[in-house]
Amino acid sequence: MNLKHLLSLLFFLSLGLSAYSQPAKGHYLPLSFSYVHHTVKDDALSPVSYSGSLGGMGLGYYYQGTKWLIQLDLAGAGGVQKPDVNRDNNFSQTTSALTRANLQVLRQVVSVSNWVIYGGLTSINTFDYRYHNRYGNSRESYESFFSAGIALGTQKSFELFSKKFTFQYTLGLPIGTYYLRPSYVKPNFNGEVGSKDFAFWGDFYLISSKPELIWELENGNQIRLFYHWEFSQLDELNKVQTNMQQIGISTVLKF
Repeated sequence: MNLKHLLSLLFFLSLGLSAYSQPAKGHYLPLSFSYVHHTVKDDALSPVSYSGSLGGMGLGYYYQGTKWLIQLDLAGAGGVQKPDVNRDNNFSQTTSALTRANLQVLRQVVSVSNWVIYGGLTSINTFDYRYHNRYGNSRESYESFFSAGIALGTQKSFELFSKKFTFQYTLGLPIGTYYLRPSYVKPNFNGEVGSKDFAFWGDFYLISSKPELIWELENGNQIRLFYHWEFSQLDELNKVQTNMQQIGISTVLKF
C-alpha cells in the first residue's frame, strides 16, 4: 500500500474516531523531504513525453489560527527524465529541475460535524527547467507560471491510540497566469524570453491537490505525511503539459 492509499484509508477511518477542536494555534516552520515522479509533454522539446523520478526538499512557513490558515511552501526537486517511447533502448534524457513557491491564505467558512471548511486565495508559482543531452539548438526548455486563483481546504482533528492527529486537505485552482516559455529553436530570442504573456482558464489549466496526515507531538511540533498532485497545461504556442506526483514527510517546528 503506498502513501496515497494510506492517507485515503486514514481519512475514512477518521470519520469514526474521537474528535477534538483544531490543531494547536501558532506559527510553524516545515522542512520536508520527498520523492517526486514527474511527467512532461513539451512540444518545444520533443513530440514524446519524458518522465522520471526526482528527489525533492522544501521549507516554508505555516500559520494556524482560530479562523485563519496560511501556508507558504518553497520547494525544489531535481533528477533525470527519459522519453516514454522505446525507453529501454533510448539514450536520450534530460537533466531536470523543478521549483515551487506556493501560497494559500484561507479563512474558516463553516464547521460541520468537527470538519472545519476553509475558503480563500492561492498563488502558485513554478519554474521547470530541462537540459537535453543530445539536442543542439533546442536542448534547453522551460516553463514558468506565476498564477493566482481560488483555494479550498478542510481539517478534521482526531485521536488515535491516545495520540493527536489532524487530516488536512487543500485544493488550489488558479484561474490565470503569467507564463514564460522558450522560442521554438532557442530558449531565448535576442537575449529575451521567447514567449511571455497572460493566459486564463480555457487556455491554461493548473490544479494542485494535497492531502496531509498531521501528527501533533507533545512539545508542539508536528510530523506530516503528504501526497501532492499537480497538473498543468498551457495550450499556447508550443503546448506543454505536466503531471507531478509527490510523496513526502515533513518535520514541522513550532516557534
